[in-house]
Amino acid sequence: MSSNQETNTMHAGEGRDLFFRALLFSLLFAYVGFILAVLCADVLWLGRHDPGTGKSYLYKLATDVEVWEETKAAFWLSVVSAFVTSILALIVAVPAAYALSRFRLPFAKVIDTLIDLPIVIPPPKIAPWGTKIRPPRGVLPVRLCIPSFRACEDDSGSGASC
Repeated sequence: MSSNQETNTMHAGEGRDLFFRALLFSLLFAYVGFILAVLCADVLWLGRHDPGTGKSYLYKLATDVEVWEETKAAFWLSVVSAFVTSILALIVAVPAAYALSRFRLPFAKVIDTLIDLPIVIPPPKIAPWGTKIRPPRGVLPVRLCIPSFRACEDDSGSGASC
């Protein structure tokens, strides 16, 4: 094989690689752009003025204790649920991936389908179940971390659900 043919072969591979890299970077920039667009929309919304008071929503967030507590509770609920979900996914995913890749299991396709099911079903379809299913008071230590669960107690303090 002549050196001219080897050079042409390497250039053809580099062209495909360059196209693939450009495609991946385009998708990455689009993804980052969507995240930045959501953040910009949040900032713009906080800058709007409340028609009732004439003050911005950011001012209301900074001065109204009830709004601040609700926002803080929502933030910590997101952080705790993301952390717990990540840990549970890691505990299940690593052994499942190892078993499915190394062993020939009788129901491997069914198990693989069950693992892929959360990706297929949108989270908003599952989320209402999570708000309806609550363990008795004091069962999960997560309740101590999330202030919003206090709102579900009745006046007697018995821990009745909402």
